[in-house]
Amino acid sequence: MKTGLLSVVVAATAALGIGATTASADEITMATWGGAFGKAFQKHWTGPFEAATGTKVNLIFGGSLTNKQKVAAEKNSPKIDVLTMVTGDAIDAYQRGLTVALDQGKIGNLAQLRDIAIKKGEDGGILGAGLWVTAFGVAYRTDKVNFELKSWRDLSDARLKNKVGLPSPKYSNAHFVWWANHLAGGQPKDISKGINWIKSLGQNVILEFDGSVQVLKQIAQGEVWAAPMLDVTASRIKGVPYRFFVPAEGGSAGVDVIAQVKNSPNPEGAAKFVNFIIDSGPAGAICGALKVKCVNKNVKVAGAMVSDSDVDRLKAPPEAIINVSKASWLETWAKEVTPLSKR
Repeated sequence: MKTGLLSVVVAATAALGIGATTASADEITMATWGGAFGKAFQKHWTGPFEAATGTKVNLIFGGSLTNKQKVAAEKNSPKIDVLTMVTGDAIDAYQRGLTVALDQGKIGNLAQLRDIAIKKGEDGGILGAGLWVTAFGVAYRTDKVNFELKSWRDLSDARLKNKVGLPSPKYSNAHFVWWANHLAGGQPKDISKGINWIKSLGQNVILEFDGSVQVLKQIAQGEVWAAPMLDVTASRIKGVPYRFFVPAEGGSAGVDVIAQVKNSPNPEGAAKFVNFIIDSGPAGAICGALKVKCVNKNVKVAGAMVSDSDVDRLKAPPEAIINVSKASWLETWAKEVTPLSKR
């Protein structure tokens, strides 16, 4: 066993209040993101948890919305115990009775989290525990763009003609649409000002993307030079020089969470798992691997994509409003923004 894994296991075992001889032989199932995320989770979460407790963790990989839909389809006979989601999906899942409030008596490590990471429902219950803060900013190729981008408005610079990628409302729960509207002085329930601002970028737009893979490929190939995106997406840009920054005006803040499925097969194991991964050891390890800002108050991550001052300039989107508005936003986007894309 590697020394790093051993140290995490020892610390986490103590946090769980168990000894190696008391490990149980049951199992839980987690639905979560795949790819680089899934590999990091296996190394820093599920592997150490299994070693510390003897509880096997089965993984189902998929996007936040996909996994939420899977839990909904299995509502009468749940097979999943915990799932990771963006905050918007977590709010919706809780409101629909797909997940339950986290039990603070069983998940004592909730006390280690910053306020922004404790997501509550209208009933006051904790619907999800935050895992990290994601920042919505701009990434650009420093070998292609011969000037420093500082503002959101720099995306309209003529030197970026046919080189800007735009995230559709399907990416990061429509945070870009909300932020563009906020930047343009619009109100959450009327995105017309934001859409008009996005349309002002028209001559520069080459790509519309729904997910990370698409834009990362185009950036690597040099088709896209600059694009609004999450810091966790930017951290996966490989093989080319780039810079990610939070513009002077700020950006949107996202908190990805873990939630517990209602009537899950192993609620006790689920609570132990949540308590384990939000503890400072596993929390610090996963945030370090993903280069994201940790929401555990006892952790500082070296090499994070954003600074504390960047985080201070982020604003949390009104996820509940986005949830009920996104369908109409998608229609508006398809009619008015999609035609701008050249590919």
